[in-house]
Amino acid sequence: ETLAADAARDGDDGRAARLLGRALEADPYREDLHRARMEALARDAGPAAALAHYRRLRERLAREMAALPSDATTALFRRLR
Repeated sequence: ETLAADAARDGDDGRAARLLGRALEADPYREDLHRARMEALARDAGPAAALAHYRRLRERLAREMAALPSDATTALFRRLR
């Protein structure tokens, strides 16, 4: 997580997104990490990559927990659209 923040601060958003992806493998329900990854993806690969990440998160939460993403995560999704 700290390495991802350092990478983002240095302008290496692709690396930040990859590091955040690794962190999410260990803790897939941390929406703060999902939001950080969405932001890094949007800067690195464009909004479509971030929106696709959100949709995968939404599907996973619905399937595994019968839940929806948090208001903060959904607000980021809407802002990136």
